[in-house]
Amino acid sequence: MGVGIPIFIRDDDVLVKSSSGNEIKRFISIHETIKSCGFIHRPGILVLELFSFPEIIDYIKNETLADKMDPQFHGLFHLEYHKFNTDKIIDHINLAQKTFENWFGKRFTRLYAPWGGNSLNLQEACSFCNVQLVDCNKDYYPIEQAVHFSDLSVLKEKEIAIHWWKQGTINRLKRLK
Repeated sequence: MGVGIPIFIRDDDVLVKSSSGNEIKRFISIHETIKSCGFIHRPGILVLELFSFPEIIDYIKNETLADKMDPQFHGLFHLEYHKFNTDKIIDHINLAQKTFENWFGKRFTRLYAPWGGNSLNLQEACSFCNVQLVDCNKDYYPIEQAVHFSDLSVLKEKEIAIHWWKQGTINRLKRLK
């Protein structure tokens, strides 16, 4: 990396079924590219979507234990959590935490709210569950912007955001190297 700080690649909507039918191959390809660039992959997991791909769970767990991946919570499904009441959000977070512990041997620390959602109920639920709410207002740069940085140290304590399914993602990641 050369900057002396970990650089995290936030990757939302991972393994959502697509028309390509190659979700696992694409996810692994994105992850391996992130690793080869010396970055840490933070996939935003849609928990119930992952049930469609049980063969990837051990891969994510092994990469997590090797400190090459830091899976985080994006939702049970791709839902508008900012419209839910606090108790329902807490229920979803708690169910997801149990699932993360069973699958990956760790708890998540961040909720990447779908569509960058934010509300008082969402903030209260995340605070109650000791989870950081990450919306679209702070702490990240889209990869389309980050590829223009000449000094990646500006990313200290920030993330680069990608969508694993977006065309050109792998080439943009390689340009960051």
